[in-house]
Amino acid sequence: MAARTGNIAFDCDDVLKLAAFWSAMLGRSLDKGSNEFFASIGGAGGERREPAWYFNKVPEPKQAKNRIHIDLVNPAPDAVDELVRLGATVIGKHQIRGHRWTVMQDPEGNEFCGEVVVELITAVGDKGGKVGGLATGRVREQRRVPRWRAQPIGGWPGGRPARGREQGAGGGSRDR
Repeated sequence: MAARTGNIAFDCDDVLKLAAFWSAMLGRSLDKGSNEFFASIGGAGGERREPAWYFNKVPEPKQAKNRIHIDLVNPAPDAVDELVRLGATVIGKHQIRGHRWTVMQDPEGNEFCGEVVVELITAVGDKGGKVGGLATGRVREQRRVPRWRAQPIGGWPGGRPARGREQGAGGGSRDR
């Protein structure tokens, strides 16, 4: 049986500050019982559709660049500005073959990427095709993404064709 992402965990110094930042960004409230040592978002439900987010107090500070990061999408043209208002820092803006993204850090320096998209294509049906590299049925519906959403760590369900990796300015590498 294949594994799926159950939780995204952060080691942090200021648990409630970091959890409040991610809670506001994701549009998901903190779970009851969150405190200065441990906080969670979406961890209470056993049959969850999205991963839970955990924030654990640790004594040591962050030492280096993250080896893995979260990619997020949002349809709002001012989404990056809103993240900055919430406490994010813009590290760089990148573009490769018309694909644009912004590298940011949360209030404790954890890197993540944000991509502002106008529409996310939802594919359904029985005729084969490809949408964003994902093998799908025919496209019947387009919908707006309502808030920042995490891309699945390790790729989309069903896989994504390997087309190599490209390095963006500032060191961020992206699957293409």
